[in-house]
Amino acid sequence: MTRWHEKLYNSKSASKTINSTRYKKLAQSDVKELISLLNLDGTENILDAPSGTARHVTEFSKRGYTITGIDINPELLKIGKSLPQNKKIKLIRRNLNNLTPFKRKFDVTLNLFTSIGYFETDKKNEAVIKQLFNTLKPGGRLVVDTINGARLLNNFSPRSWVENKNFIMGEVRNYDKKTRYNEAIQFFVDLKDGSVDSHYHRIRIYRATELVRILKKCGAKTVKTYSDFKGTPFNAKESMRMVLVATI
Repeated sequence: MTRWHEKLYNSKSASKTINSTRYKKLAQSDVKELISLLNLDGTENILDAPSGTARHVTEFSKRGYTITGIDINPELLKIGKSLPQNKKIKLIRRNLNNLTPFKRKFDVTLNLFTSIGYFETDKKNEAVIKQLFNTLKPGGRLVVDTINGARLLNNFSPRSWVENKNFIMGEVRNYDKKTRYNEAIQFFVDLKDGSVDSHYHRIRIYRATELVRILKKCGAKTVKTYSDFKGTPFNAKESMRMVLVATI
């Protein structure tokens, strides 16, 4: 399945995850911390790619930033466009492998919530990272926020299970050591009506050293790696996430 990312979330599954109250509140702190980490002053033109339900787009716009969000999933864009809009927000349907219209237009480009490695091969995934880089003006910065592959693989579990009063969310995974891609089925069981919703996804798992190499190959002059948006130093063995800030 090569286009799984177009349908990873629908409105129902998004309401339990990225469009939930918890994730909307998290976006507020994410944006506050990103502004501090990047030392932004409000004049920057920002691209969020992909933007999902536009939760980060909305928070940046509330603070006066001009921001464009792109996503390939029409249901997520619909959710984003249902939020309060203003002239500083643009939401566009577009795939990450076709960012040519945005070349050299942004001061900051964000790739958040483990949104790289979605394509079929390493070559295609690296081409996407190059496209993200190409959206930046000279001196611009690309922020990649993704899972720390080293820690994940050291603690890999073929299945996980989360339950609350409204639903059960589970995931079954298979990691291919040769290709370094993880395939998974994520499913939701609604405890109110008994309905089941499931999604397939396949993603390239990166270690920090790999991403730093790729970013420098794409033209980064400097790459700083953190554990979070607060700027906590990165630890390959312990950090759950890695936040890479690459300057062109």
